[in-house]
Amino acid sequence: MSDLAEFLRARLDEDERDAQETERLVESGMEVPGAVTYSPERVLREVEAKRQLVREISTLTEFDWGEPDGSMRSDYVEAFRRVLRIHALPYADHPDYREEWRP
Repeated sequence: MSDLAEFLRARLDEDERDAQETERLVESGMEVPGAVTYSPERVLREVEAKRQLVREISTLTEFDWGEPDGSMRSDYVEAFRRVLRIHALPYADHPDYREEWRP
């Protein structure tokens, strides 16, 4: 699952850079097609929220979810992994996306 988390972190870094560049261009007075409907500030908030989710879920998938009887709560771990796979869907057209990540 760490490969998927790394993939998501890299895409979020790209989204952040794109939003910061768009914000810089708009603030400089340059007309940026689509900037009227595109909010760099919202994208930056979204990137930060998704980073927090990836960080938390990555931690949870590494957590020992063992039960007192020695069994493993794999359903919890799988649910967390599925959430990461869902978060990766918008990037399915990226060349580094792996079909095995598709939920």
